[in-house]
Amino acid sequence: MATNLFEDCIISRLLLSHPNTYTHGLSRLERATVAPASLKRAVDYMRARLGEPLGIADIACASGVAGRTLFTHFRDAYGTSPMQFLRARRFDRVREALFRAEPTDSVAQLARRWGFTHLGRFAVEYRQRYGETSSQTLKNGRSRPCP
Repeated sequence: MATNLFEDCIISRLLLSHPNTYTHGLSRLERATVAPASLKRAVDYMRARLGEPLGIADIACASGVAGRTLFTHFRDAYGTSPMQFLRARRFDRVREALFRAEPTDSVAQLARRWGFTHLGRFAVEYRQRYGETSSQTLKNGRSRPCP
């Protein structure tokens, strides 16, 4: 047992003191603190306006901090940029909408509703994220029986 603890200690020290592929994630965990209020304001602002065109300046203004500070807060809390965070939430919403789509809804219509304007890029990234095309998700959602 003591040997295992010693090995864990050595491995942890090595990972924390030498640059490697996990350095950023480990340092983020090491510095874990309560998220700043500005981050919460930014996330709330984005969630309330997922379907609207948003830029980093809009989000920074709503959060009350400079853009660089906002990037730092998002990197520390989520390991991503504000715009990547926003894009991921939009993809989540589109996927939910595709599963609950009405017979008259189309993929393009739902993607535009959640802020995607370039449908070709949307289709490629959707498939990369979920392992199926958006039209397959739409078809699968429609074929499931209603609860």
